[in-house]
Amino acid sequence: MLASTDLPDYPAVLREVARVLRPGGRFVHVGVHPCFVGAFADWSQYPRVVVDERYAERALSFDSWNTQGVRARVGAWHVPLADLLTATVAADLRLVRVVETGQGGVPDLFGFLAVR
Repeated sequence: MLASTDLPDYPAVLREVARVLRPGGRFVHVGVHPCFVGAFADWSQYPRVVVDERYAERALSFDSWNTQGVRARVGAWHVPLADLLTATVAADLRLVRVVETGQGGVPDLFGFLAVR
């Protein structure tokens, strides 16, 4: 849970999950929605959140709109939503369900269920 931003190669994690998961086994990913984890997401006018072009960057970043937050201290690996889903399918896992949740129509959590 909430690990995809803390690992340098989350697609490798998904490949390992697929390797050790028995047929019919389930894998659940739960995390903060990738479009809101990084300096490209400005939460200073919440509930309005502004996402800029840096969303497409795939790298470790210590930048944060909140200089006192945890990401400014430990950093975060950014993986856009499409990359997370593509990596899941590329690992030979079958997506069963994808969920975006949050208040007021703005997703803050993202999750998916995949099976082998």
